[in-house]
Amino acid sequence: MKRIVLCLLLLASAAVATGQVQNPVNWTFAAKKISANTYDIIMSAAVQPGWRIYSQSSPSGGPVATRIVLSPNPLLMKIGKVKETGKLQKAYDPNFKINVRYYNDRVQFVQTVRVKGNAGTNAGGTIEYMVCNEHQCLPPVDKSFDVAVR
Repeated sequence: MKRIVLCLLLLASAAVATGQVQNPVNWTFAAKKISANTYDIIMSAAVQPGWRIYSQSSPSGGPVATRIVLSPNPLLMKIGKVKETGKLQKAYDPNFKINVRYYNDRVQFVQTVRVKGNAGTNAGGTIEYMVCNEHQCLPPVDKSFDVAVR
């Protein structure tokens, strides 16, 4: 009986271990006041060693480029495009057979917005991104965010 219970426990622990989802990117979100009604929405990605996250300007035919979409908000107006801050790497990827643009370690995506009027609001949206290492690529992920803009 003890052997049966031990076998069941080992099988259950193995199933839990293999069922864990890899998540090599840790996101943080913040709003930084630039002027009276202007803010930077800062979306920071900390990438685990050995993994890479792809630039918004990665070419088609390769890994999924990072894409940021702000949710519609009548109190917010986007100013310009989302900027990337980090050490951009460019290299030929033999798996995709194209040159890719990516970040290791850290990258910040920054969208400047203007708040209409004096009311505080939130800036929300989604980030679609993909990560790869030398051995595998994980499926694209949609990460939601919501940041107070006040």
